[in-house]
Amino acid sequence: MGSVDADTCCLFPAAIINFHSQPPEHFDCDVSATDAPAKSRTVRAGRFAAWFVNNDNLHTSHHWMPNVPIGRLPHVEAEIGDLVVEKSTSYRASYKE
Repeated sequence: MGSVDADTCCLFPAAIINFHSQPPEHFDCDVSATDAPAKSRTVRAGRFAAWFVNNDNLHTSHHWMPNVPIGRLPHVEAEIGDLVVEKSTSYRASYKE
């Protein structure tokens, strides 16, 4: 068997984390809607949690402007702030809902 590089070793945990971070970003939303605020939501997160989920907590901004690099999503969030519907104050809180 061949050796496995460090990037490959990170893929499995990253897939698990991504799988568990997705439901709060779309839970109780109209995923068939065409406007970003209706089909996704922003989950408030601290710096570490935002880094950990790769700024995916700013999911409405991601749907609003999907071609924007993830590092720029906080700027998009600031621009569209009035349109964002915050339905969870944290990932932990969203799993309790």
